[in-house]
Amino acid sequence: MVELYTDLHGVWEAFIQLNNCRTAGFSGLNPLQFSEIKMMADELEITKLDERQYFINRIIMIDRIYLTAINDDKKHNKSSKDKKHGNRNLSISPNNR
Repeated sequence: MVELYTDLHGVWEAFIQLNNCRTAGFSGLNPLQFSEIKMMADELEITKLDERQYFINRIIMIDRIYLTAINDDKKHNKSSKDKKHGNRNLSISPNNR
């Protein structure tokens, strides 16, 4: 288990809440929307510019790491599944009937 720096505990809690608001598309999870991150900063009453920038930048950084890990895991699982099933790419063409 990874331990967070003390100053990231609040950011992590906010990320967990924001993660529940995440949208998804055909290719998978979408990044967190800036407007949602900004709204969370407003809700937490983070008004000082430097603290607000720190909060927003950390959420974006964590989100990028999270999405990279999710996508890497999907690629790994797909690769393992393809190997298990022989990666059969079937195509239907008039010559195969």
